[in-house]
Amino acid sequence: MNETHRHSRDLLVVHLRVEPGFEEIDGLLEARVFGGFAGLGAGGGGGEHQGEEGGGGEAAVHGGWPQVEVGLSFGTTRSECMKARGTRPIPGGSPLDEHDGTPTMSRAPVHLFGAVVGGLFAALVPTPSPTLSAQQPIPVSGEVTCADCVITLDTVATIGGRDDFGLHVITPFSQVAVDRRGRVLITHLSYPEISIFDLSGDFLGTVGREGDRPGEYDGIAHVNVGPRFVHVFEFHRGRTVLDLGFEVVRTDRSLGQVLSSVVIGSDEVAFAVPVPEPAAVGHQLRILDVRGRVASFGGEGPAAPGPQPHRFVVAGDAETFWAVRQQTNRVVRWNLEPEPVVALVFDRTVEPFERDNPPEQLWPRALNVGAMLDDEGLWIAWQTPDPGWTERISPGGEIPEVPWQTVLDGWLDLVDPATGETLARYHGDDALLGFAHGSRYVISYHEPNEGGAYMRLLEPRVSRE
Repeated sequence: MNETHRHSRDLLVVHLRVEPGFEEIDGLLEARVFGGFAGLGAGGGGGEHQGEEGGGGEAAVHGGWPQVEVGLSFGTTRSECMKARGTRPIPGGSPLDEHDGTPTMSRAPVHLFGAVVGGLFAALVPTPSPTLSAQQPIPVSGEVTCADCVITLDTVATIGGRDDFGLHVITPFSQVAVDRRGRVLITHLSYPEISIFDLSGDFLGTVGREGDRPGEYDGIAHVNVGPRFVHVFEFHRGRTVLDLGFEVVRTDRSLGQVLSSVVIGSDEVAFAVPVPEPAAVGHQLRILDVRGRVASFGGEGPAAPGPQPHRFVVAGDAETFWAVRQQTNRVVRWNLEPEPVVALVFDRTVEPFERDNPPEQLWPRALNVGAMLDDEGLWIAWQTPDPGWTERISPGGEIPEVPWQTVLDGWLDLVDPATGETLARYHGDDALLGFAHGSRYVISYHEPNEGGAYMRLLEPRVSRE
């Protein structure tokens, strides 16, 4: 940690360029300032809010621009920074204001004290990354340690398998989320919309359409849900935040690809971004708040732009974040408080996984497809080729038109978060697609000989025989 951060109560005076008409330090100016500097510092932010593009801040003063002196003092923890950043409403009646529960500050130029400026300072003065190379991986056998522990998957909902609207998204490449109202949100990379079902399997409608305006999409990578908002991540156009009525709250266009995420705390979204090797854990942890500001932790180089060279499935809660690489069994635990830091690195050796994990990019192959953390432990869903399926396809090859369950098997491991050991394991004929974001439900996929394909949302539980 650098000298400025250690003296957390020192005062730093920063001159900001303020656009004409925004001389007052109000909520809209704050959104512009943080949008501009978050984009410089963490590769995020710089978003739009109700049609207003971010990026108005600049650490210099040019002739003709009014000068504003802003006093800064620095919080020392992630929670201080994140909580304080949401303390000022943005004009226009945004749903963000409705849920903040914090008082409106003066519209006159003010000194902004406290950790509200943590993200701004991080962009101005780079903070050293935590030293990850000192964290030695712990080799762990993937053998099941509890011989009489059994995982049972209880069916919560079945989506598909009948003639109905919306079933074009029931495919093995779809992404699923379940919101706090029990609505099942399904997306597919080929469709610029979200299909909505209830837990009875009834189709309720779609949200979104193709286009460039807020609420319009190109290719949706996945959707996640928190207690107040729906987070829609696109492959190439960042994130759109929707309220629970599916109205657009804001868009954040400057994010890179986010293929897997977990909502921690009050609608903060955490995800892993690959960094160039030989970084010890191979990724940065990024935490994105509801106003589009990004805090980055770890890594020994800048995150790679564009398509991710390595993909991760992630899980977590308000205290920990877990990242599992798709094509290996390295499991990384981050402790989030008081400041995010790598706590444990497990290198699991899972024999059924390694047996079908060739160095060449062939398909089908072993893949980790989802993770979920609950009171039982860390659940990891994965796939392997069905033992009866011997064909392997190179990149660009054509996927065979056969029932999916003849190609892939589904596996689910319950891992002890303290030791990395496998407590229990499930193995079934239907492929598991991962976990429904925002829920405890793992998703299975089946293509019957007659009738339509269907997904099942399954709730795992472990018991002793």
